[in-house]
Amino acid sequence: MEKSLKVSVSPPISPLLFGKLVATKRRLLGYTQKDLSTKVNLKKGMIGAMERGQKMPNAMATLMIMAILDITYQDLVTVSQITLNQ
Repeated sequence: MEKSLKVSVSPPISPLLFGKLVATKRRLLGYTQKDLSTKVNLKKGMIGAMERGQKMPNAMATLMIMAILDITYQDLVTVSQITLNQ
């Protein structure tokens, strides 16, 4: 009998911190919410809700956003650690 393997791609960060990081990187790169939503095939409202920490995109969209905005796993860990130390 085969066992299935579940893989989680959830960032090691709260939705609010992830959203703030996305908003900051997006602005630094000169993208609008509409630009980003088009690139990842999400509604602009989802990008806004994500940046406010109200929603998290699915795993594939999360990975695409991270790739487009050049957000590394280490960036997520660092932001989480800085927040915990404040």
